[in-house]
Order: sequence, then structure tokens, then C-alpha cells
Amino acid sequence: LSPTMTEGKLAKWLKAEGDSVKAGDKVVTSAGLLGLVTHVRDKSVVLRCEDSKLEVLKTAIATIEKA
Repeated sequence: LSPTMTEGKLAKWLKAEGDSVKAGDKVVTSAGLLGLVTHVRDKSVVLRCEDSKLEVLKTAIATIEKA
């Protein structure tokens, strides 16, 4: 949901708020990047997006799909 939306409907939550992220999880960041978690660090994760590796803060993860 975006800050400009006045209403919306979620199909279902795949993980609860506060659940941990682990290698193999598919995630979407708040910037819209889609990736596969390859490494989990203290405050960040490394994502594989196509042929690139990106390090993003855990707080930037918007959604998590279970591995």
C-alpha cells in the first residue's frame, strides 16, 4: 500500500511483522526491487537480482515470500 492510497485489499500476509529473513526467501524492497536473499547480515541482507548482487538494509524489505 502506498501513502497516497485511500483504500486497498491484501490477499494474505505471507509472513508476520518481525519474522526473520533467511537465505532463499524472495523479497520485494520498498523501492520495488525484487530479489532472492543469498546472505543475511546483522542489519542488512544480500539480494541476487538477475545477474547483480545488492546489499540492502533489512528495514527496506517490504514483503517476504517464504522459501
